[in-house]
Amino acid sequence: MQVIYHIGAHCTDEGRILKALLKNRGTLVERGVAVPSPAQFRPVLRRAMQSLSGGLLGQDAGQMIIEDLLDGTPANRLIFSHDFLMSIPMHSIGEEGLYANAPRNVAALSRVFEAGRCEFHIALRNPATLVPALVGMQRGQSYRDVMGAAHPLEMRWRPVIERIFERVPDARLVLWCDEDLPFVWPEVLHRMTGLDPAVALEGESDFLATLLTAEGLAVLESSLKAAPRYTGTRRAITAALLETHLRQGADEEEIDLPGWTQTLVDQITGAYAEDVAAIADHPQVEFLWP
Repeated sequence: MQVIYHIGAHCTDEGRILKALLKNRGTLVERGVAVPSPAQFRPVLRRAMQSLSGGLLGQDAGQMIIEDLLDGTPANRLIFSHDFLMSIPMHSIGEEGLYANAPRNVAALSRVFEAGRCEFHIALRNPATLVPALVGMQRGQSYRDVMGAAHPLEMRWRPVIERIFERVPDARLVLWCDEDLPFVWPEVLHRMTGLDPAVALEGESDFLATLLTAEGLAVLESSLKAAPRYTGTRRAITAALLETHLRQGADEEEIDLPGWTQTLVDQITGAYAEDVAAIADHPQVEFLWP
């Protein structure tokens, strides 16, 4: 059994990947891919992770979970998608940086299914926009409450990934940049499901539908129908439409945090680019580039 954990990050696809997977549930079941809903799997995985922390999980617990979730449906690939698997929002940012609990959670999740080979799929997002979004999720807390003594430049992705590998040396990670999702959306869906890119999935234009005008979406759909299913062709069409038919405000992100200047935002963005390049070079990381 191949186990895929899509664990975030928060404020990236906003649950659209899971919705697209569930939209294709019939097609996926026919090909041995199971996608339980969070309502089904979260209580089960939570109990398993809590048992692991106490050293109580039995050897057959993973198989029991599989049997419970699949209920007799044959499958060779099981996908769990929820951003709470990496961290709950209130622990996603703090004085220890981004996602201090991620290594512990990845370690626990990787031990649930002894017989399975686990992969962890994560979207990275520029901390210059991720930090404001995460702060906004902490209801009743101010920016300074959330950050404490930490400096914005300490919000880095490279330490997160390094700590994961320190905790789980044989971890397999599939990563992409959230900023690239308009261009790699179909690749993310196909990589997660393990299906050949030639297999058409419903919802391959769903993410672009949130960015393009109605006219632009109509042009996209007609253009893709007339074009072969080549990745390069689709990306060229996407780039052109984002230039000419971008929905007003779709690319605007307001950053309004105490002490944040354009210079600081540029520094954070530069550090993010450095982190992405370093992370992508790791031999156990598969990076989905546009």
